[in-house]
Amino acid sequence: MLGTRNLGWIGIDFGAQAVKVAQLARRNGQFQLVAAQVVKRREAWSSDPHGPVHSSVGEIEAALASVGAFRGRTTACVLSMSRCGIFGMRVDVGQADREIGRQLASALTCPSEFGYWETHEPDEKSSASDDNVHVLTLPTAWSDRVCEDQSQLGLECRILDGLPLTLARATRLLPDASTAPLVVLDWGFSQTTLCAVLHGKPLYVRVLPDSGAARLLDSIARRIGISQDDAGQALTKHGIEQDTPSDIQRLILEAVTEPLQDMASELHQSINYLFTHRRNLSPHEIVLTGAGATFAGIESWVNRVTGVPTRCFRVPFVAPAHELPPSTVSLLAPAMTLSALAWEAAA
Repeated sequence: MLGTRNLGWIGIDFGAQAVKVAQLARRNGQFQLVAAQVVKRREAWSSDPHGPVHSSVGEIEAALASVGAFRGRTTACVLSMSRCGIFGMRVDVGQADREIGRQLASALTCPSEFGYWETHEPDEKSSASDDNVHVLTLPTAWSDRVCEDQSQLGLECRILDGLPLTLARATRLLPDASTAPLVVLDWGFSQTTLCAVLHGKPLYVRVLPDSGAARLLDSIARRIGISQDDAGQALTKHGIEQDTPSDIQRLILEAVTEPLQDMASELHQSINYLFTHRRNLSPHEIVLTGAGATFAGIESWVNRVTGVPTRCFRVPFVAPAHELPPSTVSLLAPAMTLSALAWEAAA
């Protein structure tokens, strides 16, 4: 029996297509995934961040009930970047709250919450014109909605995190975590978020335009005449990088040629910027999370187009870990990281 102090919070990742829930335990310094579930939405959120605010009560309830292994009522959660805004600003850090609030007042069209963090290490050289903080915004209607949804189910939301911060923390769960800079690429359903991480901090963040995994799925669905769900299963099974593709693999590759070319261009632009303008952030590797990380062959494709060693997020778990396909672990990376915040909060 695991004691409460050895059990992490319930981590909830509110994605545009699905709600991902995970809970870790810690035993003898090692993590154990004691419960995890991915519940797809009946209808994915629209790409319009100012569209209707949807409840996720049904998805949370289904996730917690379907496994029966979740324990406790404390949660930490994060929302899809498709609901958020990300800004770079130059402010006096000592007056950051006031200055950021003033600038956002004229830039945002609805009441919003915001958080910020610095973009440079203390000893890193930067010009007086460079942005020195990243600012993440979330409409208040969305933050209220996810907190109310959890409260309705008797859950206590302790932390509402920002995805770039969650992704940076996820690197600490890697078994061979080092101090070398790396990139976490969260290839989500509706958005792809690239974070250059150093010492556990997301010092460079970019949301790649028109690059969500849904674009690949829709291209396959139209080309082959199948549903989006079936297109996802096809990518998970057959993938996008094959030396000797079969007939179905050739159809898939033809369907995704254009979105992959666009994605390759965006990745090259971001990685090249890091190597030329933020050399201290030049990545030693790329770690993949999100829906795109479940596609077969994705590691070799990203490695080929960027020239940077690439792997999907994987964490070894103490047996008997929750039985999950390895690709699903990459999808659950934010939720698992949020669960681990329980020990950070207790430290």
